[in-house]
Amino acid sequence: MKTLSATRLPLLTLALMALISFASCKKDKDDDKKVDNPLAGEWEITSYLIEGEEQMQFTVNSFVMEYDEYSGKNGDFTWEINYWDLSSERIDGDYDIDAEDEEVEFTVNGEKNTFDFEMDGDDDMEITGILDGLRITITAERD
Repeated sequence: MKTLSATRLPLLTLALMALISFASCKKDKDDDKKVDNPLAGEWEITSYLIEGEEQMQFTVNSFVMEYDEYSGKNGDFTWEINYWDLSSERIDGDYDIDAEDEEVEFTVNGEKNTFDFEMDGDDDMEITGILDGLRITITAERD
């Protein structure tokens, strides 16, 4: 039976410590990618106000927002809006969440707009902000 010599034991110990260290680093990197994202998922708009005037009853027929999961700080979003005149609009872009300040920044075609968001539980949300000089308020329920 072979025994470990005094010179091989420290080398084996160092090798095991290095292996454990590398395994620990990989786990830490994976944990960093997991970010709390309260917006992720599909949302049905229940109210869309422009300067306090409801748009869902008269101008907008349906409005759905979808926010993809993300790693790091940002993700992709899609807004699909169908109007009563049978036209439609699709808005795609990136979004960044600042959960501490309850803000979300939308970037569409290089233009950035920051809105406040407020969650009421996990399935209700309100987004408010200024877009093209007009105050908008979007109220949504998670699908």
